[in-house]
Amino acid sequence: MQVKLNGEVRTYPNEPAVIEELFAQIDQVLKETGLLFTHMVIDGVEIFGDYANFIRDNMDQIKEIEVILRTPAQLQHEVFLSVHEYLGRIVPGIRELVEEFYQGPKDESWTKLAQLFEGLQSINQITDLIGQSAVKPENWPEYMEIYKKLETELSALNEAMEGSDLVLFADLLNYEILPLLEALGQEVEKIIA
Repeated sequence: MQVKLNGEVRTYPNEPAVIEELFAQIDQVLKETGLLFTHMVIDGVEIFGDYANFIRDNMDQIKEIEVILRTPAQLQHEVFLSVHEYLGRIVPGIRELVEEFYQGPKDESWTKLAQLFEGLQSINQITDLIGQSAVKPENWPEYMEIYKKLETELSALNEAMEGSDLVLFADLLNYEILPLLEALGQEVEKIIA
């Protein structure tokens, strides 16, 4: 199999013993370059996580492995592009969800709500990750100010849900959460510009 790693192509036999050597090579490149390992493309398929097991399970068929590396700034840009795309999709969805909660939520409303919270959890993880990074966007303080307000409102939203106050829940979603997500989206646009 051929392995593309940081501009070099190396050939390895399709044997399980190669896996350890491959990851040692990746670690060495990361140490030497300061790049970050984001994922692999194995025979044209993007793989995120559990690389060794995927390679081991498919060892006989693998022809090409491309190791994808990014600078911290490139990775940050890609992550915020994903956040921007997500926010672009979720804002119209929240408007629909608000109407559904005002009219009385259906089963699919609860599914949409669960998806919203999953997406917000991803944004939370990304925010934590960037917060720990040495490289931050120029408008990070503005982003964080909005994000902290969003966290506060999400806590209030949770309290409304626990109290089974669906009108308050819909009001918070409509008048507090939605404008904050729109404002967060504007800050993300500045980051990716």
